[in-house]
Amino acid sequence: MTCTNFKAEYTEIQKLQSWWHWILGLAVPALFFFIGFVQWICKTTIGDHTLSTAWCFAIGSFVLCGVILLFKHLTLSIKITNAGVFYGFNFPDKALNFTAWDRIVSIKLITYQFWSYGYHISKRYGLVYNLNGRYGLQITLNSGDKVLIGTQNKNALNTFLKTYVYDAQV
Repeated sequence: MTCTNFKAEYTEIQKLQSWWHWILGLAVPALFFFIGFVQWICKTTIGDHTLSTAWCFAIGSFVLCGVILLFKHLTLSIKITNAGVFYGFNFPDKALNFTAWDRIVSIKLITYQFWSYGYHISKRYGLVYNLNGRYGLQITLNSGDKVLIGTQNKNALNTFLKTYVYDAQV
């Protein structure tokens, strides 16, 4: 696929914004804080092989800071230019993956059938980058490998693909 004759760019930056992400992420440190408070207030230990109260608070604080940093700074970016497609997670490194147009056989917007977030490998979709939703940009490479990048703005991405990419195919 050769798409070098358009000047427009598509950029989408996604963040973890769902309330339930925060609930799940804060459950682990809350558990450590709860155990620490129970041990401190009741002057007893929980379980046979328990952590000290100080360790419970330390681990809870460490995990809490990690969750906050992760959720605040984790972003999934998609950038489509006439050079190719840039994509990936921007945490902890800001560098994005790049696929040039001459390596792409097909590119299309799809509705996918799983409910999983993050980076993982799927037999059906290949490498998957996803933070939310059911729609994604499916890229098939010359090598037969696939990449699926989730999108939270399917209408804008679809309009861009129809206007610039599909019409620019040679």
